[in-house]
Amino acid sequence: MQTENKDHTDSKLKDLTQENFLWEDVSEKLEEKTKQISIENEHLKNQVSKDQFTIKELSQENVMSNEYDAVLKSNSLSKKKKIIILGVSLILVMVISFIAISSIVEPSGTENPLKSKFVIENLRGDKVSTFMRWKLLPQDTLVVNIINSELASNEQIQVIKNTITSTELLNIDDSLLHKGPKGVSSTYYDGWQGALDYLSLKNTKYNIPKKIDVIESKNGEGQVIITLSNAMDADGYSGYTKSVVDQNQILKSTITIYNMDELSSSQIETITRHEFGHALGLAHSTAPEDLMYPTIQSNYPYISQCDIDAIIALYDGKESSDVICQK
Repeated sequence: MQTENKDHTDSKLKDLTQENFLWEDVSEKLEEKTKQISIENEHLKNQVSKDQFTIKELSQENVMSNEYDAVLKSNSLSKKKKIIILGVSLILVMVISFIAISSIVEPSGTENPLKSKFVIENLRGDKVSTFMRWKLLPQDTLVVNIINSELASNEQIQVIKNTITSTELLNIDDSLLHKGPKGVSSTYYDGWQGALDYLSLKNTKYNIPKKIDVIESKNGEGQVIITLSNAMDADGYSGYTKSVVDQNQILKSTITIYNMDELSSSQIETITRHEFGHALGLAHSTAPEDLMYPTIQSNYPYISQCDIDAIIALYDGKESSDVICQK
């Protein structure tokens, strides 16, 4: 009887020894897996910025591992329960590790979050308005008279004349004026004479002025008078155009350029080009990059195809209209 009890006890001890050996092996593997995940996460944390990215989820793994070790060492649980707990433990460790690793991103170089937005700009939505036109015979010359030329230097007077009489063409990349992709260019006109030379090829209901003659006379002759002034406009304008009209036609236009003693040559050129557009019958554009925009802010304030199209529409009988820019 004693022999049987001894054999039974030895068998029990053997089973318990084997069971403990099995779970000790499983526990060691779990610890190795936990350490491996911890090392991998530590490596990832070292790759991000030095602002000490803290991930609370990773620290929970060690707590969970210790709890699972305590459970595995408990002799009160059956093998089946231990296997279930072990499987759930491994799954939870892998899920938490995946979440933690996924949350680590490359540093953006700034402590503030990066924000983004986009705007879709319709390049064909802008327009140039018109009001009245000249009614001239085909052979008529539009005489432009500069008054108070003594207030300007010879260089400034020449700038005004060139802005009106130049026939130079400019090819400007559309991307610089937000009109299209880089590599595609459009033609612009440096002076109004060049634009009118192009317009003379168009058949319109009324004659577009084709020839301009710029003079300096104190007698007041001419259809377009450019008055130079050192005075400051009460409303802060650099240029102002007043046109006398009768029966839908312009009879006379007077351009005043203020602050002549303070404006640079490039500013005089730009304001003269803009105001002469008014003298021909153009109103304002809705495109900030266009010459005829109310506040001239373009780096390329030249006569655009949209301005040309507006003059064609005006002299073809469309009075006080809005011409949609095609580019």
